[in-house]
Order: sequence, then C-alpha cells, then structure tokens
Amino acid sequence: IIRYLTASPDGVLVTMPYAIQQLHSGRFFFANFYNAAVGASANIDILLITGTVAPHCAVMADMGAAATLSIYEAVTVSANGSVLSAINANRNSTKAATAATYSGPTVTGTGTTLLLNHYIPGGTTGNAVGGSSTDFARIPEIVLKPSTNYLFRATNLSAGAVGGSMQVGWFEDI
Repeated sequence: IIRYLTASPDGVLVTMPYAIQQLHSGRFFFANFYNAAVGASANIDILLITGTVAPHCAVMADMGAAATLSIYEAVTVSANGSVLSAINANRNSTKAATAATYSGPTVTGTGTTLLLNHYIPGGTTGNAVGGSSTDFARIPEIVLKPSTNYLFRATNLSAGAVGGSMQVGWFEDI
C-alpha cells in the first residue's frame, strides 16, 4: 500500500510504501540472535518489551532443521535475558527505539498465543536440510500493543543440535 508521497531533490513526486518511508525516517529497527547449536527440541527465544508506542513488527526465523515459530503476547518473565541491541536500519539516523529486546529470557508464563507452531519445513530443495520463515505472506506484520512483553520462539524439531537464528524487525511512529 502506498501511503506516503514526497518530492525528490529534482522535484519529481515519489511514492513509496509506508514501511519504507519509516526506514528512511530512521524509525525502523531490528535485533537478531544466532545460536550455532540449538539443542534437540530446544528454543531460540527473543523477548521484545514495547515502549509507549505501538510498533509494527515482523519476525524471521531460520533453523538448520525443521522447526516451529510461535509468538506470545503479555508474557511474564523472571529475568529478561541478555540485551540484544536494537539497530536503527537507517545508519544515518540517531533515533533510538523505545522497545527493548533480549535473548534467552526466563519465561514463567506465555500469556496470549498469537501464533502457535507455525511450521518451518526442514528444507526446500532435494539437498536442503534447513528451513526459513522468511515468507512474510505467511507471517504478516503485526501491530503490537504498547508497554507489553512479547515472546518470539523458534523451536528445533530435530533430534540433534543445529544452527538457528531469529530476527525481529519493527518500526515505531516516534
């Protein structure tokens, strides 16, 4: 959806998707986490604690085997985990995210399930063994609530340890 109009330096009218305009304005952020050895039936967990604005969010997960992706809202934790830096995707901007991200939180309650066990196949070609959730048509952007804890969880379904990663991206109307 084109929702933003602007003029180029030479005066030409330019239209662009709103999410791209947010990136250009320094309001798009991302955090990622990689684990070289996600154990059998183990998780990669990212906790996102939203600030006072409602971020528009999308997630990608990759695993060296079949996996599932789940998203939970209003989770409770006894420890946030390790800080993941929120990186501004416009490297010329000094704006900072109002949301905070962490890897490996100690989850005591998963709250409301938004997406449960979205299946990430174990490969997409004859020689592939890994899978990816990078098809945003299947995992659309979600507008999150302000001042709320969200858990993004990728679970390794294989019987052995495999590499895995997850990236959470969001823009904030700040």
